[in-house]
Amino acid sequence: MNKKIESIVTKLKENKRVAVIVLAGLIGILMLTASELMPEEEKADVQENEVSDYSEYEENLEQRLEGMISSINGAGKTKVMLTLESGDENVYAMEHKQSSSSQNEQSENEYVLINKSGDDEGLLLKIVEPEVRGVAIVCEGADSAQVRQEIISSVTAVLGITTNRISISKMNNGGIQ
Repeated sequence: MNKKIESIVTKLKENKRVAVIVLAGLIGILMLTASELMPEEEKADVQENEVSDYSEYEENLEQRLEGMISSINGAGKTKVMLTLESGDENVYAMEHKQSSSSQNEQSENEYVLINKSGDDEGLLLKIVEPEVRGVAIVCEGADSAQVRQEIISSVTAVLGITTNRISISKMNNGGIQ
C-alpha cells in the first residue's frame, strides 16, 4: 500500500499539470461535502424555531382557556392542559397550467414564486393553525354538573372540538403544582 502511495506522489511531483488537476478535484470534493453540511444546520434552526412557535402557541392557548374557565361562576381555581395535532401548515399559491394538443391534454401545477432578497420563495397565502386534539381541565368546581356543562359549552364553542375531546376533573384540596 505504501509503495502505491509513493508511486502516485512521485508521478505528481514529476507532472505538475496532473498535480494541479488532482488538487482541484480534491478541493471540489471538499467544497461539495461542506455545502451538504451547511443546509442541515439551517434546517435544524428552522425546525427548532417551529417547535418553539408551536410550544408558544400551545401555552398561550392554555393560558387563555384557564382565564376563561376560571371566570365561569363556580369553576374556581383552574388548570388547563391541551394537546395539538401537529404544527402550523403553510399554504402556498399555485398556478394551474393546462396545454392541449390534438392527441392529448396535459395539466400541471406550479408554485407561484416571488423574488425576496435575491432568493425565490413561494407566495404564502395563509398559515393554518394546528388543530386541538384534546383538552384536560382540572378545577375546584368540577363536582357541579352545571359548572361542567358550562365549561364544556365554552370550550367546544371556542375551540370547535367535540365534547369527547374534553376531560374535566375536580381539583384536589392541595391544588396542582
